[in-house]
Amino acid sequence: MIENKDIFKELFDVLESNNIDIERKTDYSNKVWSLLNYPDVREGYYGGVEGFYFNKSDYGFFNKEQVASLFPMNIQGKEIELVDVSDMEVDDDRMWKSSISFIIK
Repeated sequence: MIENKDIFKELFDVLESNNIDIERKTDYSNKVWSLLNYPDVREGYYGGVEGFYFNKSDYGFFNKEQVASLFPMNIQGKEIELVDVSDMEVDDDRMWKSSISFIIK
């Protein structure tokens, strides 16, 4: 369980500063959608360990080597370890965006 959610914003900032485009949270107010300067954080389990992932903002691909070169990293005294960089997938009538999955130790 991550108590300080700012760690996701800091990781997002590191990735964005390296031209790695991450899907952002959205907000709907006053009948207007807006993108926030915060990642859309998703949860997953990797080998039985709680983890998280960020999707790419579009249906393109991440540069796997570029992403991998940034990990592991330390933010707020916690080690962030890369689990996987997945490609966009297509299955009949559905599409899944590329994602970066990671665990926080």
